[in-house]
Amino acid sequence: RLLKIWNLLYKKHLDWNLVIVGDGDEFENMKKFIRHHNISNVYFEGEQKDVASYYIRSSFVCLTSNVEGWGMALTEGMQYGCIPFTFNNYGAASEIIDNNVNGCIISAFSIKEYARRLSELMQNIDKRNEMSKAAIEKVKMFSVDKIADKWDMLLQGL
Repeated sequence: RLLKIWNLLYKKHLDWNLVIVGDGDEFENMKKFIRHHNISNVYFEGEQKDVASYYIRSSFVCLTSNVEGWGMALTEGMQYGCIPFTFNNYGAASEIIDNNVNGCIISAFSIKEYARRLSELMQNIDKRNEMSKAAIEKVKMFSVDKIADKWDMLLQGL
């Protein structure tokens, strides 16, 4: 899905790159899709031990999967100011993201909406900066010191 989204964006945003970190079962299919559609500015970085360096250089962190539990990549990226994008196909999406405030929740599997909303932010640095700062603030609520106290209270209540 992410490559389909990028296929709608890259010609309009030639100064942007799509960097895919990690690998998996779809790796070869993704490469074929890029070749078939002659898509540019896509870089496959493979599995990485130091993902922080990628988050630091990124504006967005995008999830397009069928199913997510928590969406750890979103909260990891938010720590570095990446604006999270995900489909509205799992409950935790709205726990992690305040839509249009610190990230974007896209109607489930709407490729065109995802591309449109990414494009809007790619063109608006002021809004990107505002949402990036809001993402950093939002993710603080998931920090160990905040969550540990809640787990402790929960477990004591049992």
